Amino acid sequence: MGNRRNNELSPHEIDIATEPIELETLSYDEAVRKFIADAERRGLRPDTISYYKDKLGQFRRWLVAQDKTEFIRQVLRTDIDNYVDYLREVRGQRNGAINTSIRAIRAFFGYLYDSKYIRNNPMKGYPLLKVRKGNIETFTMKQLRHFDDSLYSRARSKAVELLSLVHDHTTGQFIRGFRMLTLGW
Repeated sequence: MGNRRNNELSPHEIDIATEPIELETLSYDEAVRKFIADAERRGLRPDTISYYKDKLGQFRRWLVAQDKTEFIRQVLRTDIDNYVDYLREVRGQRNGAINTSIRAIRAFFGYLYDSKYIRNNPMKGYPLLKVRKGNIETFTMKQLRHFDDSLYSRARSKAVELLSLVHDHTTGQFIRGFRMLTLGW
């Protein structure tokens, strides 16, 4: 006699039987609709939802040019890398602006992965780009000399809030009043 089936499913067969049918057939546009509906259900601010729509719309236009919008499972980590390169080289965006797009795409794919619409999250562990802050320009000595730091003496004023004891460098005494730089502060 031949081999009989024992009617027990392997773990792989159980995974196939229990995964939603949408996993293989969910388009990018349907995934975005589900993500935005979830964001509205969670009560996110309208500006946040608008931000997600804007950034995911830009990403969609790039995916259309790459012919990758048919199924969301087609988007791979290399596609994300190529999109970041596109934003930097073609669109001329700086790292801070690119990071805003990365955050929106990361939230989108995180939702799809947590909701089990995709098996692998291409944004898992995707780092933000380094934003280097430039040096703060300081005043030159010539500019510093133009500041008015003269003393304003008010010996008996109760209506002036900044009135305090201030050291007068010319006489070497403390005088009630304030310095002009204190007003600009």
